[in-house]
Amino acid sequence: MRREKIKTNVNNLYTDAIYVKPVDFDWSQGYGETWEIVLPDPADWSAARCRKWLDNGGYSYPPDSNPFILSREELADQLQSLGRAVPDDETPEQLAETLFASLDTQSWGDGEDWRNRVRELLQEDAGRYRPAGNYYYPLPDAPRDPGKLAGLFDEDVPFILIHFKNTNRYALAPTGDNTDLSWETCQAYMLAKYLPPLFLCRLTAYPEPLTPGHEQVLQACRRTIEVVMRQAEAILIALKHTEESMAQFTPKPGRA
Repeated sequence: MRREKIKTNVNNLYTDAIYVKPVDFDWSQGYGETWEIVLPDPADWSAARCRKWLDNGGYSYPPDSNPFILSREELADQLQSLGRAVPDDETPEQLAETLFASLDTQSWGDGEDWRNRVRELLQEDAGRYRPAGNYYYPLPDAPRDPGKLAGLFDEDVPFILIHFKNTNRYALAPTGDNTDLSWETCQAYMLAKYLPPLFLCRLTAYPEPLTPGHEQVLQACRRTIEVVMRQAEAILIALKHTEESMAQFTPKPGRA
């Protein structure tokens, strides 16, 4: 699971998914006809995010705006043109990392070269994205930007976004083979702007320290439970009113 916090306010997450349950599905049938995989849209990815995606897939970097193919002399020239000091004891690898960081500040190169490399490979290797298991988790509503949502998942949150063409509904499908993905599934729903479903809130306790990511999932699950408890209390009050209302028409013992 993702150890850092997801960029979202737990108190602003929608409650529509709290009663969602997984749905059995046979992924071996209907691909391209009744369902399809929504590929990530890297339009707002940083160069660092693109690099991580390329590294995870074992892909090569783009030929342009790529400091890792420059010599030390070329790296030094580029950094000095940006007004950066170039210590004699820094290795070419260190200089390349410094220059690469300038991509996301838009002071050197063009991050679009990295995003285009990802787009190119997404079309060539769409088979990298495949659901595992035989089930999915429904989303209550269509995402505002399906491609952007699909791009939020990664190896730490191993899910893909599925689009059912005949109903225009969307769902989350795991890609990992881990038998317990309760923490990751909670994060997947949170990335989609929903509180975790109630059935996921019985989280597995692992022998590892709590991280900001863990704490955020626990906070979201507590919020789900609070919503359910308030709903249950409201139903209980309504039930009591029903009982009291009908009791007026119920004959008392010993009365004709």
